[in-house]
Amino acid sequence: MVEEKTAKVYFSFEELQHIENFKFKNSSERLERVRANFIFQAYTGMRYSDFIQQAEIQSINGKKYIIIDSGSEKDRRADCYSGLCTGRANLKRRISRKEISNQKYNDYLKEIIGEIYPDKTITIKYTLNGKEKKETLFVKDKVGTHSGRRSFATNFTHLGIILKKFIMEIVGIKKEVTFDNYIASPKVVNAEQMVKHSTA
Repeated sequence: MVEEKTAKVYFSFEELQHIENFKFKNSSERLERVRANFIFQAYTGMRYSDFIQQAEIQSINGKKYIIIDSGSEKDRRADCYSGLCTGRANLKRRISRKEISNQKYNDYLKEIIGEIYPDKTITIKYTLNGKEKKETLFVKDKVGTHSGRRSFATNFTHLGIILKKFIMEIVGIKKEVTFDNYIASPKVVNAEQMVKHSTA
């Protein structure tokens, strides 16, 4: 019996800024579009499917917002995202709602991260016949649409400027124990920061 734990791929604020500003060797519209959408996910916690299918841009009191009309006909709910990253550039230029399948999005994202962080790794823990094992994999092979939302949840939880219950509501997780397992643990975050600054 093998029980594998989730690969908790996330990117720090510093890494997200690097991803956002990175100059591709062979830039293309599809890579730029997927990168912009991923960065937006990482700063809002929005599901990719929600943004593609339901989001619309509206101006409220002179500011641009992303409005998500989620929920069923029985229980309509509108979620409003100001987007902490969108103030640096025009919203329409940075984010495209041209639909692309989840699989293609993940494929392009793997290509993007593979070029930007070709050697970044993540350790997967799992049990095999009752014994704990570890395996090191490349992040570029494990990154996906959830990585943007996990980056948002992890970064803003550890930053402490938004109440945990609001972050849970944004990413759509109701149980605190589930949420705590979803984000990267403080030990992982602190260890990565120590390695980063000690090798700088």
